[in-house]
Amino acid sequence: MNGIITSSIAGKYKILANNEEYECTAKGAFRKSGIKPLVGDDVVIDEKLLVINEILPRRSSLIRPNVANIDHLIIVHSYLEPAFSFGLIFKYLTYANMNGIKSSVVISKIDKCENKDDLQGILEVFRSIDVPVYFVNSKKGEGIEEVKKIFSHHIVALIGTSGVGKSTLLNAINPLYNRKEGDYSYSLKGGKHQTKEVILLPYESGYLVDTPGFYALQLNLKKEELAKFYPGMYIRNQDCYFSNCLHLGEKQCAIKEDLASGKLHKIVYDSYLQQLKEIEEEKK
Repeated sequence: MNGIITSSIAGKYKILANNEEYECTAKGAFRKSGIKPLVGDDVVIDEKLLVINEILPRRSSLIRPNVANIDHLIIVHSYLEPAFSFGLIFKYLTYANMNGIKSSVVISKIDKCENKDDLQGILEVFRSIDVPVYFVNSKKGEGIEEVKKIFSHHIVALIGTSGVGKSTLLNAINPLYNRKEGDYSYSLKGGKHQTKEVILLPYESGYLVDTPGFYALQLNLKKEELAKFYPGMYIRNQDCYFSNCLHLGEKQCAIKEDLASGKLHKIVYDSYLQQLKEIEEEKK
């Protein structure tokens, strides 16, 4: 019988198959081969022995969060508490590009924004790199209907640091999910971990994926690789004169031309330079 893994805890896998839920273990051959079933995997199970016998080919797989077959990554980030960071969002977008997964950005807690011009400025930056961005106040349902349109008929994962409002957003989409919501910790200057596992939640012929928040994301890229996957650059990268262009001082650099003309926003480029610097520091 075919099914999909909806959650995994301590070697036990919950499988949704034919609208019924089964709790299965993985056959020993997986462990011997160094293969681990992931949430999101399409699998073949023995419903009598309650064993996963086969993992079907994956469309995609991520290490963090550890999940398979994602069609779309929703990067959730708060306007405040924790504070907004273009650099962090660009890092998540780079991560999505590395893995060939479509991505969008959701800015939560917009009720904490006193100057609405700030939101317009954020919108203009993401528009300049063709990244869809949505603004929501999950507590009052503001912006939720627009976000819902992304989710239908796909497996969509929400990722972001702790406390940005992923679980609150899911509860606004469907209160029956009843996901535990975290609070912002002023002493930690971040959110308190609430979601402890990766879990698939059925939604309109697809699934929403709630994931644990994390404070750091290591891309483990070389400088040349960052230039190829960075948002706003990875499509234009091939138009540079040099195939390994780092978009610094090289001649006939398409990215520097876009920057000079105003087509590429300075915030995007400055954040790229910061990530290059971080790569250098990691090497040292």
